[in-house]
Amino acid sequence: AASQMTQQLQAAERARAEAERKAAVLEDRLSDMLRAGQKLEVELEQTREELNAMRGDLEDERNRGDPRYNSARREDEGLSRSPSPGRSVPRASSYASIHGYAERRSTRSVGPPLHTERRAAMRSSSEVRESRGEDRPPMSSRTAVGAPLTARLGTLRGLREQIGEIYASKLKYDERCLASKIPRETMEQHMYTYLWRKHGLKHIVVENASSILQGVQKHSSGDNDVLVFGKILRHEVDEEFRFVQQQLKDTARELLRVLLRGKYPHKPEPALQTMLDKRMNGTIDDLEAQEVVRYMYNDSDADAILDGLSSEFLPIERQWQGRGEDLMNLESRRRLDYGRFLHYLLTFQLQGHERFLLPFLEEFRRLDEDRDGVIDRDGVQELVQGIRPELDQVGVRETVDMIDPNGLSRATLSTCVAVLCEN
Repeated sequence: AASQMTQQLQAAERARAEAERKAAVLEDRLSDMLRAGQKLEVELEQTREELNAMRGDLEDERNRGDPRYNSARREDEGLSRSPSPGRSVPRASSYASIHGYAERRSTRSVGPPLHTERRAAMRSSSEVRESRGEDRPPMSSRTAVGAPLTARLGTLRGLREQIGEIYASKLKYDERCLASKIPRETMEQHMYTYLWRKHGLKHIVVENASSILQGVQKHSSGDNDVLVFGKILRHEVDEEFRFVQQQLKDTARELLRVLLRGKYPHKPEPALQTMLDKRMNGTIDDLEAQEVVRYMYNDSDADAILDGLSSEFLPIERQWQGRGEDLMNLESRRRLDYGRFLHYLLTFQLQGHERFLLPFLEEFRRLDEDRDGVIDRDGVQELVQGIRPELDQVGVRETVDMIDPNGLSRATLSTCVAVLCEN
């Protein structure tokens, strides 16, 4: 019995030693993870400083476009003369709704890229020489590097593609932030982060950021996706609202498919898909529009939408002219451009969401003094107390912890909306 007891004690001692060894290994790994997290925080802070510097450069570029600034500069430099033929004087432009950032495309270099040493290993030797000022190419060749992309951003299709890439990058970045327990960026901040990671050259980032802002201002009136992106940049709606708009598009398409299947039950699927594509790229009749609207909305909203759409239907005389068809009893066959129909629904949804968020935005903007779409933990607590006055102290604390679970004292507008306006 004594021998067995001794063996058991020895086995227990070995198990304890093994457990201590594993605990030491885990402790070392935890220390490494903490050091890595601290390093990430430092790099994140450096990135924020770089973005702030780029924003300042954008503001400087906007000021350079001010005729008063240029006139004073020419007088100081003794260059007060008429511009040469073929050269245009920079025009003043502003985008006050997005913090006054420059809108026009820059034609001047705004200095070498930030953190040259860190990126030098990732660039070719010619780029390294350029960043050091050695054999620097002329201005025209340097600014031409970003020309194809900025030219593409001048079109609606190119702008929509760029917005989609920014959205996809933001989703991945938010996942990394959640896993690493680091603060989430606003869409405005991430746009500069995305452009910096994609190009790595400061003047190209400035050019493309300016082109995106110009494109948003140019195409917002005719494209709802661009309009929503601009409002997200200006912290007027939350980022997740774009998923609501996408769901509306998908629902309208599927309802139209169901209507066609009910109208043509014996058509094969390829033929039905062809008919659906033709309607989505062309027109739908008023009965189809009414069916879709009344399925998606309650009676009061549906009546308001259909009343607004009544002026969008194409005139029957123009539509059926020259076809040799009887024009009698064609009132029910009025046609409506599907793109206009969908745009009207998306605009109606956006306006309703803005009305819903208005009290929340007023309270948030009161706390967001620098208008960057971010508030600290004290601001979050005050926001919760203002939006949810029925909560007691425990409820307020729990809600604040939901918005700022890692105690980072940094919460974006979208995060606050997701928690406080969940229902």
